[in-house]
Amino acid sequence: MQSRHNLPGRDDERPYHAIGAYKAWRLANAVNFPVDQIWICGAGRSAAYRHRILPLGEPSIAVRRRRSRDGSVSDATIVICGPYSRPFWHLSAADEEMIAIRLKPEFASHMLDIEPAAFQDEEPIEPAPAFARALTKTRAVIASACPLTLAEAMIEDISQITNGDNTSARDEHFAAMELRAANGRTPIREIAASLSISERQLRRRFHDAVGCSPKDYARRLRVAKAAILADAEPNPNWAFIAAETGFHDQAHMITSFKALSGLTPRALHRERRGNEG
Repeated sequence: MQSRHNLPGRDDERPYHAIGAYKAWRLANAVNFPVDQIWICGAGRSAAYRHRILPLGEPSIAVRRRRSRDGSVSDATIVICGPYSRPFWHLSAADEEMIAIRLKPEFASHMLDIEPAAFQDEEPIEPAPAFARALTKTRAVIASACPLTLAEAMIEDISQITNGDNTSARDEHFAAMELRAANGRTPIREIAASLSISERQLRRRFHDAVGCSPKDYARRLRVAKAAILADAEPNPNWAFIAAETGFHDQAHMITSFKALSGLTPRALHRERRGNEG
């Protein structure tokens, strides 16, 4: 297993994305590591909370915890969340929190035997018992650790399960990493050519590993990035966001948003900002 100081940590103490009860932190130096993000949807609210999950191509391993009136954890369950290809509401009670690490889909299937297609568009599902048992550090602190400490324990467990093997990269892995790095801008034909593999073969292998086509994955990346940029502003500059996230123009962005979320960018933005309380 890697030593703790060599594991990827948060690249900033502040979340890179925060809206309502949701906060997310990127991991630094996680290019070939199977986890790229920590996210928390916290408890401590006076009422139930919901928000529409963005159409994401990445699954997450999460701990769903409930707290008693005295603040102690009364129930904790390990679950797999996502990926999502359509609108999906996250609903949580006032006493519930989710602490999660987001997985890169191609590594989830190759290194963890978590096939993204098997969990797509489903409610959070408990993983196979053998996998849950392997999360030894997570289970040891599941009811006692603060959310970020619990997330770090999950990252340590993933490192041990993968035996520190964070360098294995196949052609489909490279394609997924390239699409993330370019936010879906790089055509799959160019990626195939750079790998000296046929486009058809790469598409097939990508779908098997990631659970969706390269085109679908690229569109989810663009829509999610655009929504996250918009979340930070009360009055987003939609023309700038469309250009910044790789859409041909605003009309292209609107079409993609409606296809994946059922809403226009403006409507989704109003909905998500309206649920901040």
